[in-house]
Amino acid sequence: MAKRPGFFSAVFISLFLASNSFASPDANRETGAAQDAEKVRTALTEALDSSNSPDSRCRAITLLGSSRDVEVKKAMAGLAADPEVQVCATRVMGEQRNEFSEELLVRNVEDYLNAAGSKGPFEDNLKKRLSAINSIWALGELGNPQLMDKLFSFYDSADDIIKVNLIIGMGKLKDNSKAAPYLYSIAGDPRETEIVRATAFEILEKTGSPARLDNLVPSKKVGAQKGDIFWTGGVIGSIFSSLSPDMPIGHPGIFAGTKTEDGRIKLVISDCVPDYFVPPGVRIVHSWYYFTHHYKYPYYGNRTSKTRPTPSQRNAIANLVLKMGTQGLRYDNLHLSQKGPKFDCVGYAEHIYERVGLDPTDSSYETGMGWPLTPYEQFDSLVANAESDMVEQVPGGMTTPSNKAPFQTVKRFAESFGQTDVSEPEISLETAPEPVN
Repeated sequence: MAKRPGFFSAVFISLFLASNSFASPDANRETGAAQDAEKVRTALTEALDSSNSPDSRCRAITLLGSSRDVEVKKAMAGLAADPEVQVCATRVMGEQRNEFSEELLVRNVEDYLNAAGSKGPFEDNLKKRLSAINSIWALGELGNPQLMDKLFSFYDSADDIIKVNLIIGMGKLKDNSKAAPYLYSIAGDPRETEIVRATAFEILEKTGSPARLDNLVPSKKVGAQKGDIFWTGGVIGSIFSSLSPDMPIGHPGIFAGTKTEDGRIKLVISDCVPDYFVPPGVRIVHSWYYFTHHYKYPYYGNRTSKTRPTPSQRNAIANLVLKMGTQGLRYDNLHLSQKGPKFDCVGYAEHIYERVGLDPTDSSYETGMGWPLTPYEQFDSLVANAESDMVEQVPGGMTTPSNKAPFQTVKRFAESFGQTDVSEPEISLETAPEPVN
């Protein structure tokens, strides 16, 4: 994957424009308001014009992310359903708190979860999946408490990555009192993976509920393997992330496992962030809150190198990041030493994999005209590494959504309020046409 023409020109233009932001507030006071209004009009025209390239439209959409103007938000809401720019548009709907897009965001998630065939963790239709994840994140940002039941309804037909984002979204809604019983049922359920349960414990704590359970039973599955590279969004690891506006992949971290303490399950993730972050540099964090920069971005899933790590390599990766995460190693703002002695986010992940004999990304992306290695280049060089429980296999190699999902939702919700005698009905809760002779 070569860098696009004009890559470095765009970088230096971006840096030049950014440098102007440090000018005195008085410098452009007379013309600032008029210029801003003109910029908004120009960007809106660019975003809505379907004859423009998706990249240029997404840049314009991203520029409008900070707009709170009602008319701008109304004009942009329909972009959440535009397949050409849906990924970036759904993200911006959340940034704008665009209430006019709510119905379309819900529909994006419904359409994705109801789609025929195996959706997979990333590979079947990457853009539709990212749009669904961004839509869930945006619904959380909108904060409408009436969305809680809708998020509940999505849960049992979701895979672990979608579940994590749904749980975080539940915690963001303005009135999340209904979430606590539901989250306790998830946190205490050993059929859920440890990653999903850790998320439930985390959101219980964030919403002011006791985040512990006595006699915690271990999960049957973790939900990811040690050494997997977790992904979130935003321009965190490199300024060059902004040059792939349609693909919101901005920051990797390495999963080192989970731990159980004080009656709850916690994540163990190591990443590298700018030194003004808290905690800074190469670090160990135990929550999505820190990994996603205070829930500012969704969780996009876990990936690994195309040459899959062996069990011993995975253990070596986990042990290495646990050691390096406590050494006070620093972040390289200039991205000149991506893989040490200072690091950036992608360089750190690359360095760790190379230390155990793996090469996630071709070296041509790290030197010469390929420099610097960007988050999206690394993401694109990896493969998804997650199991999906969204579908059941049926004869003939076809797949079908699980018929258990509607009952599981009803049962979980009833049990969360103390009703334990809920039995599965003999008649399916789903409707289907009678077979024809």
